[in-house]
Amino acid sequence: VAFEPGRISGGEFGFDVGTAGAVTLVLQAVVPAALHAEGKVSLRLRGGTDVPFSPSTNYFQHVFCDALAKMGAKIKIETLRHGFYPRGGGEVRAEIEPCSLKPISLIERGKLLRIDARSIASESLRGKKVAERQIDGFKSVLKPEREFIDYVQSDSPGTSFQCHTHYEKCRLGAGALGAMGKPAEKVGAEAGAMLKQEMESGAAVDSHLADQLLACMALANGKSEMLASGLSLHARTNIWLIERFIKKRFEIQERNSGLARVSIEGIGLE
Repeated sequence: VAFEPGRISGGEFGFDVGTAGAVTLVLQAVVPAALHAEGKVSLRLRGGTDVPFSPSTNYFQHVFCDALAKMGAKIKIETLRHGFYPRGGGEVRAEIEPCSLKPISLIERGKLLRIDARSIASESLRGKKVAERQIDGFKSVLKPEREFIDYVQSDSPGTSFQCHTHYEKCRLGAGALGAMGKPAEKVGAEAGAMLKQEMESGAAVDSHLADQLLACMALANGKSEMLASGLSLHARTNIWLIERFIKKRFEIQERNSGLARVSIEGIGLE
């Protein structure tokens, strides 16, 4: 199998997943290439915005894009319509400016500034105060400084709870989704427990972000490093795959606590 890439052009592009497949997974595939395009890349994506086995658009915007901003990337994302399983129908607009990625060091957190929590539910669930009850569940675990409640139009009924910390030098994120028969309070409490675990780990990168940053670290011009709360099997697979493409290797130092320090000397694509 041979792949001979040509030039990466900017412009406007649209992708319709056609199901509740995650638009953020499309973005993860497009972003590394778009950052090296000849001009700005504008995207219009349709599919799932808050669906299982993928980051939500809220996490992508507030955690992933924040980390890439520290590397010099300028990415704007706006959720125009939320899409839940099984019908999807969500719509997202994104703009990606080309840049040469700078190395990043996410080892220390600094002081905790605040915790943000966002509770999202379909408009049809407003009468049962589902979004408010999700917030109540989260508050049984952690106390947010800022809380947001959004009732949204959607093709399929659904709920989502997203939360993230603001430290001086990094952000940690977590989230949970509603399901048939799952109490709203449990959704919020589940997200709170996940975020609390990340906070107690002492890491500067949560386990999900660790997976998502690897490709950009490898493409940055210089040495990048991060202290993650853990390396998932997905992250380890990504490391193995990235090393097949570039003549550099990741250095991994794992601790008994589960923390993993990961670094690489990026190839610095121009």
